[in-house]
Amino acid sequence: MQTHYDNASDALQAALEVELDYLRCRPREHWRRPRAAKLNKCTADRDLFEIRFQAERVQQRPIGCFGPAPQCFTLLLWAIEKGGALQPRDWCQRAARRRQALLDGQARALALQFDHTPT
Repeated sequence: MQTHYDNASDALQAALEVELDYLRCRPREHWRRPRAAKLNKCTADRDLFEIRFQAERVQQRPIGCFGPAPQCFTLLLWAIEKGGALQPRDWCQRAARRRQALLDGQARALALQFDHTPT
């Protein structure tokens, strides 16, 4: 996730930061549309959420879960919505696999480093 963020445009980075700032101070049960949504289409795992925003004329949909700490939201992968479907096509399996590795202690969450240095 850090690499995707670092390689993104300033506009995309700013849009993500706005959404994260908004969601950060809200309890999990208030994570709902239009800014976030619990993903129910993924049969592999029902504890995944998408953060919903538009940047660069694309519907951005970073996907994550709460954990490993109860109030900690971990971004698992970056997806986009195109034609009503999330891409990459295997987003569900990839996100569920990464979430399970996190919960099993086989992976760890790192804080996303925001770059606020003017360029």
